[in-house]
Order: sequence, then C-alpha cells, then structure tokens
Amino acid sequence: MLVSIAHPTSTDPARFVKENSYGWIFGKGAAPTGDPADPTVMYKVEGVPQTVFIDRHGKVVDTVVGGMEKAEFEAKLAKIL
Repeated sequence: MLVSIAHPTSTDPARFVKENSYGWIFGKGAAPTGDPADPTVMYKVEGVPQTVFIDRHGKVVDTVVGGMEKAEFEAKLAKIL
C-alpha cells in the first residue's frame, strides 16, 4: 500500500491527485504536534516533499527528502513490493 500525506498548508490535495491520475491514498496532514503517533515524528520528516518507503513488514527501507524523477520513484517502489 502507498499512502501520501500532503503538507497541512496544501490547498487541495484531492485536486492534485485527480489531475495527476495518482492511484493511491492521499490525505492531508495535521500541523506537527510532537505526538509520537504523528507521521512527521514517526518517520522523522525533514522536509517537504519527503518519501518514506516501507516494506510489507513495516520496516522503513529508504527515505528521500526532495523530489524524484518518475523512474527513480518506480525503481524504489519496486524494491518494496
């Protein structure tokens, strides 16, 4: 499963997903609170965008801060599927 979380100031993540034909879950994050259950704390978010690749066992196997080309994203995703 792939889940994306938009920055809290993102105006319309649903429109962005539709315009780009993304086929995964895409939600809007809350402002960071320091709560250990907050995804920004759990995955040590350092910047936006940041992609965290998590394998089927729940282990973080790679993290990329900043954008990626489609080929790089697909190669990293293929490793965890």
